[in-house]
Amino acid sequence: MTLSLVDQDDREVVIKMRALPVKLDAMVIAERSGYAPDDHALEDLDKRMRWQNFRSIVAGRDQLDKFGTMGMDQVVAGLGATGATASAMALSNHRPRFGQTGARKLASGFGDECILLNGKTQLHQPLTTFSAAQVEMVEVYPPKSEVTGTISTKMRTPECQARSLFEHPTYYVIWLRGER
Repeated sequence: MTLSLVDQDDREVVIKMRALPVKLDAMVIAERSGYAPDDHALEDLDKRMRWQNFRSIVAGRDQLDKFGTMGMDQVVAGLGATGATASAMALSNHRPRFGQTGARKLASGFGDECILLNGKTQLHQPLTTFSAAQVEMVEVYPPKSEVTGTISTKMRTPECQARSLFEHPTYYVIWLRGER
């Protein structure tokens, strides 16, 4: 859940939580919480947030709500991808990926992108397959902006693999609403 707090805001927020039984095995607790013991997606997110730079974009529900049901390709374009970020993304989206020859095929202005779904699963598909209404948070890392390596280690296809820490295609991390 994303919550925006501002000065002089006197709203009351009630969060209802359900406790897990205390005497459960640690493995059962992890499983019921929705995170497996080897699931480091949230730790990776925390690391990326600490090392975020001016080229990357991170937008939560408060920003995504403005876009309604627009496709994520339009959302990313409208999130202030200007200047260096827009140039890097445009270059990444319109030149061949590492090891490819010839131009990439583009559909609706965007081709298949390097997407990490919920911080865990690599997808290689257009951003248009997601709408702003489906997404809880999006992270955008143009080339030379994802320095933690937490995304590139999960990318398996040649088009999405990084050559080095600073030489990678544009990465999109999409966190779906209500999923882990």
